[in-house]
Order: sequence, then structure tokens, then C-alpha cells
Amino acid sequence: MPTQTFLADLDLLDLSRPTLIHSSFKALSQWGGMPEEWAKDLDDLLSPAGLLIPTFTGRAEDGPDDPPRFDPAETPGYTGALTEAARKLWGAESRSLHPTHSFLCRGRAAEWRMDHATAPTPCSPKSPLGMLAESEGQILLAGCGLKSLTLVHAAEEAAGAPYVMQPEQVRCWIKKDGAWSQTPPIGIHCWKTPRDYSRLEPRLIEAGVMKVKEMRGFRFHVIQAGSALELLTQWIEDDPACVLPY
Repeated sequence: MPTQTFLADLDLLDLSRPTLIHSSFKALSQWGGMPEEWAKDLDDLLSPAGLLIPTFTGRAEDGPDDPPRFDPAETPGYTGALTEAARKLWGAESRSLHPTHSFLCRGRAAEWRMDHATAPTPCSPKSPLGMLAESEGQILLAGCGLKSLTLVHAAEEAAGAPYVMQPEQVRCWIKKDGAWSQTPPIGIHCWKTPRDYSRLEPRLIEAGVMKVKEMRGFRFHVIQAGSALELLTQWIEDDPACVLPY
């Protein structure tokens, strides 16, 4: 089982805590296996404590003039091969109903998907990501680096960073039980401002909320979600430019 070997080699995850995985399958494939095998094995190993995998669909074009349309059964995510394998394996019933930032929610985390459709912002405390942080869960960046650390978006939202949200709320479309319906007006992200989250790596390591391990040519990061979110929110409140490129 390549997944079991990988987790033993990584030796940074606490399997009793809920886990969110952002991944590059190019990195995970160094241990062998296909994305479908990894999705099944990760479900078996991590879902008892709670497992989240992002299946994001948001586009730069999303906005009041072009509101997102989200079908949890058919709309693919763009977050990698493991995401797509898991989405097809687990089905729409595991996916949170958010038009831009849906998550697959398994095991203990299954109920975290319920309120996401009406969350005021994509990464609010009502989102699966917010509930992961509240539950002192952990985040694994498997070979994809801090550019994929969606937790920073949660901190940007909480800190009121001026670049994260679109100025107008949007009524989005979600397909549920075979019929399309509009959400109430909700906040969605603005894509106009570039970020460089790699700037945060030394600060998170120094604060003791992130560990990094290099294996087989790739870097793997494990972040303590609740503690990291608190710090990130404070840093961005103090200096909203701390996540922007130099």
C-alpha cells in the first residue's frame, strides 16, 4: 500500500486529528500507485478522524455579470489528479455545496459540508476549512508548496484584507436534487491581486505551527490549522501586504 508507506516516511501527521490534503500527484506518485488507489487508501486511513480534499472550481471571470454555476456531481475541480479521482470515487454526496470552493468531506468531517452553501465567504468559520481550524485539525501540503495553502484565504477574509473579496456579493447557481437554484447573495473572491504565500514559510516554521520534510525530491509541509490561522490573521491585520510579492 503506497499510501501507508508514504505516511510512515512522512511521520508528521497525527492520524487522530482531522486532515486537509492539498496535493501534487507528481510528488505522491514517487511512492507508486494511481490516484484512485491513493483516494481509496487515504479514505480508509484518515477518514475516521476526518478527511478534507479541496475540489475548487472558482474562475477569474466569476462575478455579478458571470455568476458561477456549480453542479456537485459534474463540475470538475482544478486541484489535481487526486482531487478528481476522489471526486469521482466518493460522489456528489461527499462534496460541500459551495459554488467556488467546495470540499470533499469524509468520515468525522462529513457534517462540515452542510452549511457551506450559505457561508458568507468561501473560507468563513462556516466552511469546512473554518471547521477544520476550529477542531484543531492539520493541513498537509503534499509537494505543492504554500501557493496552495487556502488557509491564508481564511486569514485574509478574517482580517478584512482589502484585496481578497469582490466588492459586490453574488447570487450563484447550484444544482441540487436535479434542479438549479440561486444562492442568497454571498461573497466570492477577487482574483486580481497576486500573492506570494512562500513569504510566510519561515515565519510559520519559527512560530512552531508548521513542519517541513524533504522526501524523494519534493517538500512536504504539515500545518496546525487552528494555531496557524490565528497567527496568519494577526499578521495580515498588522500588514495586509505581508502576503503580496515584493
